[in-house]
Amino acid sequence: MNTINRLKREHQLLRSKLTIVDSALAIGSEAWFLLRETSFTFAKQLQAHHRREAQLLRVYRVALQTYEAARAAVDHAHEQASLTLLNQRLMEQPPGSLETLRPLYVALSATMRCHMEQQEAQLFPALEDILVLQELAGWQEPRVSSWLSETMTIREITSRYPGTKSVLEGLFIDSRYEGYD
Repeated sequence: MNTINRLKREHQLLRSKLTIVDSALAIGSEAWFLLRETSFTFAKQLQAHHRREAQLLRVYRVALQTYEAARAAVDHAHEQASLTLLNQRLMEQPPGSLETLRPLYVALSATMRCHMEQQEAQLFPALEDILVLQELAGWQEPRVSSWLSETMTIREITSRYPGTKSVLEGLFIDSRYEGYD
């Protein structure tokens, strides 16, 4: 149940970000830059959270088909699209033009809070039930073989798997200087 607890902790983090956004909206145009930076970090955290949820749900998709209410709590497309629109408008509009964005933020905040409450009330208990049943049955998640070893360098990884270069750059890992102190 560690994965479900992690998702719950992420929900707490996302709620705290929403509280910061609400506070910035209450302050007004003086908090424009705080709102912009918080919105961008919130978008990244939300996107990562959605990926983790989707990964968990892919593993348990068959078992979740019996939980109709839980399946309804999974869609995030609207929230992600709203946040992307807000971030685009934050980049386009001059600092201080907060009144045009306020209704969008309020709607997104309400939707996000409702969605997280719905997941915690319906989806997470269903997943907990599934995990308990699997533990009782002795089921183990199929292991995925790794093509990476602990001794591989960053250069070896990027030469064998060129697609990893963008991921490593996103983590600020520079393969040219990896291993040199």
